[in-house]
Amino acid sequence: MAPADDLRPDVVVMDITVATVKVHVARLFTKLGARARAHLGIAAYGSGLVTPTR
Repeated sequence: MAPADDLRPDVVVMDITVATVKVHVARLFTKLGARARAHLGIAAYGSGLVTPTR
């Protein structure tokens, strides 16, 4: 998993702990069978959860 420093911007905006973010990301890896955070991004994009911005 990514170092905690990579997660800090999300933690500050959402007012949650780094540990909480790591737990949720780990669960997503398990549920989606992903091996990298890029795979999670691809799954989110493919499902329509996120859309590209310009």
